Amino acid sequence: MGIESETGIIVAVPRPKVVVNKHLTARPILLTRHGESKDNVRRRIGEDNPLRPVPLKEEVTTLRGQVAVHGEQGEEMKAYVGQVRDLVQAIQMSGLQISLPVPDLATPSTFEPFHSADTQ
Repeated sequence: MGIESETGIIVAVPRPKVVVNKHLTARPILLTRHGESKDNVRRRIGEDNPLRPVPLKEEVTTLRGQVAVHGEQGEEMKAYVGQVRDLVQAIQMSGLQISLPVPDLATPSTFEPFHSADTQ
């Protein structure tokens, strides 16, 4: 689909895409960096080192500001993270009241005991 302009140039105009999902509810999403670990500074990945305090304090300050904006609107806030230890430390430093998801640690129940493929 294109439109020809007065100069004779054809301009491509993309068709608008409409995505409708009736099951979505608008929720605020706060994106924050986790801070900086000693391995981040050394450009190493894969190790589970504690975060450095100064960058973590900066992230907590940012999070406080975001919570202040959304908290005034009476919106419920939840937090999700890869490293729960780091999240808990940041929340404790901030003094914020943020609900954390409760992990499901129950052992999966089955009607039959597990049998590996080679023993059946």
